[in-house]
Amino acid sequence: MKFKLDITRYFFKEDEIAQYEAMGFEFIGEYHNHGDNGLETTLTNFRPHVTFSSLKELDNFLAQFRKWVIYTNYDGERILEIYNEYRE
Repeated sequence: MKFKLDITRYFFKEDEIAQYEAMGFEFIGEYHNHGDNGLETTLTNFRPHVTFSSLKELDNFLAQFRKWVIYTNYDGERILEIYNEYRE
């Protein structure tokens, strides 16, 4: 099963990005002041892909995160979104 990974959140502090970089996400590398949140950076437009050979392997991956969404986009790609921030 192949999925494109995505993240609900847009802004990240420097100490938060290592976990997502390990999954293949890329960040712009420039930090900007976002009010009360301090210095934060954003993701690039690149989204990594991840492949699971079994449902157990997928389940183990999803267990790392409290919330997630799986859907198919308009291009027919399966998206696994790490739901780590509110969205409408």
